[in-house]
Amino acid sequence: MIINPVAYADFPGKTDIVDYKAYTADIFWEQPTSSGTYTLSGAYFDYDTGNAINKNPDPTLPVNTQLKAMYAKGAYMFPGKMGVGRLQLYFRYEDSDYGLESTNLDRSWRSGGANYYIDGQRLRVTGEFASIVFAEEDPNNASLQDYMQFTTSLQLIF
Repeated sequence: MIINPVAYADFPGKTDIVDYKAYTADIFWEQPTSSGTYTLSGAYFDYDTGNAINKNPDPTLPVNTQLKAMYAKGAYMFPGKMGVGRLQLYFRYEDSDYGLESTNLDRSWRSGGANYYIDGQRLRVTGEFASIVFAEEDPNNASLQDYMQFTTSLQLIF
């Protein structure tokens, strides 16, 4: 019988087999009222491979095998049309802890933006400003240093 373990904490020695455990929970609430529509959502993720990533694992073991992360989002849609569409403002907060000895992947993400629904979900324009802050910036990798970004998007469903 061949058993394929999820991971070895000691990959070269093929010892210290670790199990994979994952937990996630999420919540969504939306309430239309005469004063507008209120939306709240959030989620929590917990992925665990017995801390194998910080031992002597298979080099192809993904870095998110020890991840704990969460997000929370809140939104408010104005009650009536503004111009040809409806305006929704939102904020989002995310936090990720990869459980690595180096914390240069751990980050928090704060963003806020607006959706303008011209034709419901079929035609929407979005603008979002985000601030991404790392627990420990990597001086040799610009993508792992604190930054701010502005994103625009167009959703068209036909």
